[in-house]
This record gives sequence, structure tokens and C-alpha cells, in this order.
Amino acid sequence: MKYINKEKKDNKNNKLKVGSLFAGVGGICQAFKNAGFDVVWANEIDPSACKTYECNHKNTHLFAKSIEDLTKEELGDILFAVVNLARWNKIDAEQALLKANKKFISRFKEMEKLADKELEHLTLEEWDTLWKKAKKELS
Repeated sequence: MKYINKEKKDNKNNKLKVGSLFAGVGGICQAFKNAGFDVVWANEIDPSACKTYECNHKNTHLFAKSIEDLTKEELGDILFAVVNLARWNKIDAEQALLKANKKFISRFKEMEKLADKELEHLTLEEWDTLWKKAKKELS
């Protein structure tokens, strides 16, 4: 607890922290920075976009590969960063995850109700359509 209190006390940068998936050349990240956020990590697969991103955002950690190719350690780093993003934004990460899980389960159950056949027999397009309908029904 002392470390967290010391960190808050000594931290002159009280900006909200964000991460960026599919960062491109960094336009959205720049907009976040212009709005007062601190972009702490980003992900982009395109090598040309990565070069441009790195030139424009030297202080942001960039994962320059497909999110499908992340190692366990790199994914762990991202999860660790997300938990810290939550902390910096005064959000209880565990409660946020529990709420997201409940929302997912509710939507999935709604999909099952709306489906005219077993979900495993649906195409990806049918899944997507049902997901959108379930989301709309529950909002």
C-alpha cells in the first residue's frame, strides 16, 4: 500500500491512461493525447504503419505484430497494463470484468432464445446477426 500511495503522491502526470488495438499510424492515439489522455501501449500489424507510428509516438510501447501472434508473456503484459489502466481510471478491474462476463452471458442466453436452431449449426453471419439482435433486445 505504501508503494501505491507514494506513486500517487509523486506522480505529476495524472492523465487517464489508454491502450490502442489496431493503432494504424496513430491518428486515434494522437486524438487521445490531444484530449489529455496518456497512450501507454498500442498494437499494429502493418510494418509501414508501425514505422510511422514509432516516429510519431516515441514514448508509447508498440506491439508490432498481429494480436494473434502475441506470446503468453506479451499478452500478460497487456493484461497487466489493462489492470493498471483501470486503476488509474479509478475502476475496480475485477468488478469491471465480472460485469462484462454477466453482460456476455446475458447476451449469449438471449441469442439462444432468438435462434431458430442450435447455435452450433449457425454460420458466422447468423451468429453476428443474432448477437446484434440480442444486444438490442437487452439494451
